[in-house]
Amino acid sequence: MSSQPTFNYYSELGVDPSASAAEIKAAYHRLALQHHPDKNQANKDDATVKFQRVNEAAEVLMDETRRRNYDARSQGAQHISPTAAAMRAWVWANIVEPSLREQADLEREHEAQVQARARRAAENEAHRKAKEKALRQAQEIEAKRVADEEARRAAKDAAAKAAVEESERRRADEEASQVRAWVLAGAVTDQQKREECLHSEYCAKTVQRRKVRCGCCAVKRGIVAFVCPYCDETLCSLCVQNFTQARKERMEDEDAGRVAESCQTI
Repeated sequence: MSSQPTFNYYSELGVDPSASAAEIKAAYHRLALQHHPDKNQANKDDATVKFQRVNEAAEVLMDETRRRNYDARSQGAQHISPTAAAMRAWVWANIVEPSLREQADLEREHEAQVQARARRAAENEAHRKAKEKALRQAQEIEAKRVADEEARRAAKDAAAKAAVEESERRRADEEASQVRAWVLAGAVTDQQKREECLHSEYCAKTVQRRKVRCGCCAVKRGIVAFVCPYCDETLCSLCVQNFTQARKERMEDEDAGRVAESCQTI
């Protein structure tokens, strides 16, 4: 059973104990509006206490069952001895009020914990999103690096392939030029071919234990020699350089001749 209030509900609402439900409701609306804390900023604490007392009184008196119980307890309280009244006051001051304050403290602590959990959840979510963003950026950077590396590798492979194809083309042109030179000179024997050979840009490089005599200049210049793939002649590095210029001049002459023939045909 709830304890007897410390103030008279009827007096708080300014109505008689015989007041009707409509009178009680009207009194409540008037007093609640008059003492609402938002309308009493200058004396907000007192207004809050008064507003709570009005609410408490109206809540009980506007409920028929609770009003009957209140009236019965009030009538019995009129016959309570001073000792019993003092005991009730002591219980209220030493037990009820501290319990209410403790409950309020617990509620505030609970609310603080709820807010703290909400803050931690928000911080964790922000951290998760930042981590995901950093991961996406790292993945994008890595993907770009891989793509750039593949593009560089493809360009390098294409350049190497083009260089090989160009080398093969030049070697084929060189060999064809040498064959034409042999035909024009009527060189058919190995010796005749050696004498008419301007040798190749692609001579095979060899290293011997002793100095090698050059088949063209007959000089022993070193252990490094070059073997012509067309006539098998062994050459020194100096002769290789000299024949390079001779090959260039011959191929230029052939190109000029082909141009002249083309002009005559036209």
